[in-house]
Amino acid sequence: MQDIRCKRCGSSRYSKSGYVRGTQRYRCKDCGYNFKLGDNRVKVKPQPEP
Repeated sequence: MQDIRCKRCGSSRYSKSGYVRGTQRYRCKDCGYNFKLGDNRVKVKPQPEP
């Protein structure tokens, strides 16, 4: 069994929240963030213009 943790806050409290593109989706009970396992993308912040 995998140790499922929220990608935003690290909490292990989650509930199943449907499927997205054939993969189980989860919702964190602490911060409300939706995530799925194996999604290793990171947010890229736009660079401010000098």
